[in-house]
Amino acid sequence: LWEEAGDAFALEAAKAWEAAGESAKSASARARAIAEARQSARWDRLAEAAEAAGDVAALADACRKIAEGTTFGAGKSSLWKRAGETARAAGRSLEAAESFRLAGEPLQAGPLYLAAGRPQDAAREFERGGDLAGAADAYAKAGQGKTAAELIARDLEGKADWASAADAWAKAEKWDKAALLYERTGRLPEAARAFRESGKLDRAASLFQKAGQLPEAAAAFEAAGK
Repeated sequence: LWEEAGDAFALEAAKAWEAAGESAKSASARARAIAEARQSARWDRLAEAAEAAGDVAALADACRKIAEGTTFGAGKSSLWKRAGETARAAGRSLEAAESFRLAGEPLQAGPLYLAAGRPQDAAREFERGGDLAGAADAYAKAGQGKTAAELIARDLEGKADWASAADAWAKAEKWDKAALLYERTGRLPEAARAFRESGKLDRAASLFQKAGQLPEAAAAFEAAGK
């Protein structure tokens, strides 16, 4: 009877055939249900039919369309998250990344942007999610070594690893920050060189002198006009 009612009721026919133990007829009806739902833009129905058929591509399409059609409400984020999950299952990394971004799930979006060859977007999402190490790695892949080093430095400062943070700030060419941490950790020659790079020659000269590096101290005093 459902078959006689036409393809608009193919999903109901599929369920009835399945209950009757007619798996081949059920599969055929599900395929027609998927085609009809897609053609008529009945996205909820497409999702149901695709999930029953194990058609991950059609399910991803349906979930994305459902999310796109939702303009407000508390459930919008969960719909985009579902769209991301189904796109990921279908092997669509970029589509999944965009969906997770719209769902407010930056730490799920980041690795997918990387997989899609979009390290700059990945770095932005990792940073937004608070994963500074992940963001640094993504910036490095994007060819932005200084930005990567700066994020590594921030991450290390948050862990109170002052010595490693100083090296990272130096790599990022943030000399003022590097100099203060080098001085804090007793690495006077490195602190002096960092102060010299930042243009603070008097302080550099004093630290070179304190560290016993007199030729460097003399050169810094001379450069400072003393």
